[in-house]
Amino acid sequence: MAKLHFGFARILLVVAALAPLACSSKDDRSLVVLDIQLDTNVSAPTTVHLRATQAKTGGDTEVKSADVDWKVGKISMQVGLYIPAGVSGTVTITATANAGAISGTSKPISLTVGGSVSSTLTLSLASVTPPVPDGGADLGTIANDASVEALGRDGASDPVPPDLVGADASDAGLGSIEVRGDDGGDVAVSVDAPDAPSSSDAVVISADASNVPADAVTSGDAGHTFAWEPAQNIENDPLNPSYTPVVAVDPVNEHVYVAWDEPATVKVKRWNRTTATWEKTVIVENRGAPDSPPGIGVDAKGNVILIWGQNTGTASVDGLWTSHSSDGVTWSAATRITADRSFDVHLAVARNGTARAVYNKYINGWPLYTAYYDGTGWTELAKTLDANPNSDDSLAQLAVSGTGDGLLIFFQGWALMGVSLTGQTVGALTVMDPDYDTVSLIDPSIAFNRKGQGMVVWGQWASGANTTLLGRTYSAGTGWSNVLPPITSSPTVASTGIALDEQGDATLVWQQHLQAGDNLVGMHGSPTGAWGDITPIETDNVAGRLDLITEYGYPSLAIDGNGNVLAVWRKDLSTSSTTTFGAYGTRYAGGSWLPQAKLGQKAGLDITGLSVAVADSGFGAAAFIYQSQDASTDPDIDNVMVAFFR
Repeated sequence: MAKLHFGFARILLVVAALAPLACSSKDDRSLVVLDIQLDTNVSAPTTVHLRATQAKTGGDTEVKSADVDWKVGKISMQVGLYIPAGVSGTVTITATANAGAISGTSKPISLTVGGSVSSTLTLSLASVTPPVPDGGADLGTIANDASVEALGRDGASDPVPPDLVGADASDAGLGSIEVRGDDGGDVAVSVDAPDAPSSSDAVVISADASNVPADAVTSGDAGHTFAWEPAQNIENDPLNPSYTPVVAVDPVNEHVYVAWDEPATVKVKRWNRTTATWEKTVIVENRGAPDSPPGIGVDAKGNVILIWGQNTGTASVDGLWTSHSSDGVTWSAATRITADRSFDVHLAVARNGTARAVYNKYINGWPLYTAYYDGTGWTELAKTLDANPNSDDSLAQLAVSGTGDGLLIFFQGWALMGVSLTGQTVGALTVMDPDYDTVSLIDPSIAFNRKGQGMVVWGQWASGANTTLLGRTYSAGTGWSNVLPPITSSPTVASTGIALDEQGDATLVWQQHLQAGDNLVGMHGSPTGAWGDITPIETDNVAGRLDLITEYGYPSLAIDGNGNVLAVWRKDLSTSSTTTFGAYGTRYAGGSWLPQAKLGQKAGLDITGLSVAVADSGFGAAAFIYQSQDASTDPDIDNVMVAFFR
């Protein structure tokens, strides 16, 4: 039979570990990290009320308050509380529980302005006076950022949700607080942000010792509805054409980094979350002809890694190169990882600051290599993963866990291979689909969560049959599973994408024939349990011949700290006279998909380099470029476009 090899290379940014949310417009707030514990024989409360006060002339003044939900079944939790800018010195933190047999506790804490301080509060047994019934009307107000707050608890059904805190009269800013249990389980609740209009106070928590169950975060102002925004031109450069961009989002601080290459340069640009502005474009490389695209990633401390390949034939320039930045503004001088001509570069950065790269070399064919960054320096692993790839190269895809363990898939001839990477150790190569010699493998995708659970999916097609979506899972303890039962079967299953949450559940997207064309569909479920329904994400894609790679959607997925998934893709909207593709996005959250949103679309223009990244909070960004085979005077053509999800 005729073999088909429909693969495409791309960077899959995987959120491999959850770190806290931080999204403030101020630099001089103080963070108080509280370890709240239950004393012996104390049952867990439902909620805990935190109140920060400061002694002033005339009495104590409240400077911050919050209600947090207690994680069921836990005896302790960590809570981080931002004290607003302008407050310094000592504050008293008081914790009170909703349960009648638990006493409140207070402790004075000296603030570190612009930094953090930690302390422990213990909730003990005591007899407390029950709250006074309020007749079913729960009321809370804070007037002019003062300290008046009243919470009713009557135990009866109210016409509105009980125990609401009223809006701050001087501003509409609401922030968020993140509660971390000792197992990593987080919840988020809204709190008052008495500092500046539309500010976003956030609570940040350091990593805990365990990764299960999933951590959950929310971001931004309470009541805010996340949505995609139309893409904006971040270059406005009419002279220098730009090629495939890559995007990364700082998982904690929400800064956005976009890297791209031009004929002789590699450039990086940062969107500063604090100032909400794009900063100056930085030229990191200005030699040779860099391979497209570069790779970029950010760890949980905000350190940024950039890599790119050079394949020019000039010995002093060729190789795999890297540059690092701790602030997104100042970049280190380019450092060589390998001197061999390198191309098809992919990068994955772990939360702990380690990173991995995979790339092909142009020596005696196109051998595939990988390199490991241990936090201080890069080491190219000596073992060649694929000594002589076919003319399609290896089409490698790479993902890492929170600790930097890696999963890598690539084509070796017609076989799809998988391999695990631990430190500088390369695991045994595993054939993903044992039937590869009699079928065609189509469009594999890979995902790896922060706990070290992975999954690979691909399409399998045999002449005259439907295409079947298959997969395998991976865990550090047991290695690769057997091929899973077929996920779905259809005349068209192509252009796949996958994200994996911390419970090991997967969100999948692929193109499948619906109505007028091969539309993008999505599905969520357990690889070892039940899958949900297949949901059309779009129904207006006119692509009708997915044997033509030009009509593929090339979806890109990214998953946030709550397990919500951003998906972006390229949609064919061509007519008989005009070739037109658009960039579109959606989000999977709470069991459903948002309606598709147009990120960018122009008649006669194509979309290339569409990728997406997301912070723990759910704030995300997508990047792409408009291109055309014909001459065009459009000011956005060959310029990097970025769309926010916020």
